[in-house]
Amino acid sequence: MTETQNFQPMTVNLDKTAIEKFQNTVATISRQVEAFEITFSDDYDQSAILLQKIVNDKANIIEGFKDVTQQAFRLHKTIVAMRDGIIAPLLREEDILQSRRAEWRRLQEKARVALEDEKRKIAKADADARALEEAKILQDTGEPEAAEIVVQQAALAPPPTVVVPSSVPKQSGISIRKVWKCRIVKTEQIKKEFLIPNESMINSIVSKLGKDAERIVGGIECYQEEVEAVRKSR
Repeated sequence: MTETQNFQPMTVNLDKTAIEKFQNTVATISRQVEAFEITFSDDYDQSAILLQKIVNDKANIIEGFKDVTQQAFRLHKTIVAMRDGIIAPLLREEDILQSRRAEWRRLQEKARVALEDEKRKIAKADADARALEEAKILQDTGEPEAAEIVVQQAALAPPPTVVVPSSVPKQSGISIRKVWKCRIVKTEQIKKEFLIPNESMINSIVSKLGKDAERIVGGIECYQEEVEAVRKSR
């Protein structure tokens, strides 16, 4: 029996009435907060009550979505696992085929370069032979110095340019390009502007040592921020 046959249909049930209630609650609180001004100590006390209500309502909304969120997570996890299981052989075969194609292109390029080199050597030999013939004619006509110059120039001349076109055919829907990549071989030689500070480690030290962390870490400024914590009322 296949994985698809074992699959049991799952659904996510949303309580539209509860969602509408949550939305109305949030809209009401938003209007209250937007209109709220803290001028006197009584206002400050009232803001604490409103803040407590926000925390409570937020917790209630999260709890209200808990079951449906878990259902959706399980459904998503099941569907993704099924998709990945079905597609896995294709990914493997794609990799195999691309590796074989890359090897074939490598061999074709190797053969092309070898042929190009051979043709270049032949062209160089032909050019040298023509230079020797020209030098012989100059020698026979009583111009030995000119003949010597022709021979020297031929010896110093680079091989003629020879281009052998690639035998790899262009295929519709498939493009091949070369991209530059790198691997790190000597971390200690990487310039500092390319290094990323370990902020997680730094923040851990700062939370423990406070201002003294500046001396330990170097290059940072430690400061304090207020964090107001509001617990959900029972």
